[in-house]
Parts: sequence; structure tokens; C-alpha cells
Amino acid sequence: LKGFRNGKSGFLFIMMLLVATAASAQNQVQTLRGRVIDQQSKNGIAGVTVSVSGTHRAAISNNNGEFVISQVPFGRVELSVTHLGYESVFLRNIIMEAGKETVITIELLESLGVLQ
Repeated sequence: LKGFRNGKSGFLFIMMLLVATAASAQNQVQTLRGRVIDQQSKNGIAGVTVSVSGTHRAAISNNNGEFVISQVPFGRVELSVTHLGYESVFLRNIIMEAGKETVITIELLESLGVLQ
């Protein structure tokens, strides 16, 4: 009976280890931060929506054009950057790596279209 208990506790330990490993594998995320600026003036743009395509991760830039998106999955991601009065930008192959935040600067070009 004593050997059975040790075998059972060993099995439970292995199962807990597998569950912990699977949970940590799912947490392979990093923070993306950056600044959105006007291409001409180089000033920060407030109120820009920066979103990670295929996820629910997004942020709105502050008065200095700065934004932070947490919990972005590792690997290559695509960003959608939009703001009224500016041309939309789609950035591909932004690399998210373990061990360091990704920091980018995004330049937007003012839209020449007329609002109706």
C-alpha cells in the first residue's frame, strides 16, 4: 500500500508539472509600446487607434502620441493604425520576442481627402 501511494503521488506531481508547463506556454506574450507621430511635423498625435490584427489587443495614443499594448503574443504580428484625418497604416512583420519589449515609432500622413 505504501508503494502505491508513492506511485500515486509521483503521478500527481507529473500531472501538475505538465499542467504548469502548458499554462506557461500559453503566456508567451510581451508588451508593445511606441509613439505615433505626424509624418510632416514629427509631433505626437493623440487619439490614434493602434490594434494588433487577429486579437482583441489595442490601445489609443495619449496626448504625446504614446501607446502601450500588453499581452501581445510572441512572433510576427500585424498592426492596424487609424485616425480620422490621417491615412490608415498597416504594419506587417512586427517581431515580438521574449525578454524585451518591442518599441516602435509610427508615422502617419495627413489625409488629403475632404470630409463630407
